[in-house]
Amino acid sequence: MALVSNGFELGVTLLDNSGNDTTLSIAMRETVYATVVTDVATVLAALAAVSGGEVASYRITQVFMEDALSLPTVGFQAEVSASLTTFIEDAGTKKGNFRIPMPLPVVFVATIGAGANVVNTALQAVLDYHALFTTAGVANISDGEIAGGLLAGVRVTRAKRGG
Repeated sequence: MALVSNGFELGVTLLDNSGNDTTLSIAMRETVYATVVTDVATVLAALAAVSGGEVASYRITQVFMEDALSLPTVGFQAEVSASLTTFIEDAGTKKGNFRIPMPLPVVFVATIGAGANVVNTALQAVLDYHALFTTAGVANISDGEIAGGLLAGVRVTRAKRGG
């Protein structure tokens, strides 16, 4: 069981005349990055010839897939996540959010009662996850913002659409 490369995808964000955006995802056939970059230029030129949208951005993403996938244990649904609120670094009282999808039970204060919906913000694993988004971390939240102090977290459930 390992995550192995499954090629590249091109993601293109286009804007309309009102500034509304739409994103197009295209699976690229080539498996060598340098060639994919050349192919992307071809795709963007062909897209410009048939679309009135303005290319606002694009990204080339290498896709990795598990080569021997097994489903998680019972009790983890994609609709459930832990939503964490943090101050935004150097932005005064501005706050931002990031989430933990399908959180482990230990992420919450308790397994039953009111605490079952409250994230344990003192748990080292939660603090380590939050640290990914801080100045010393490796990732950003929302539009490139950096997390400051962790404030709180709650369990959230979103509706499932489709089948």
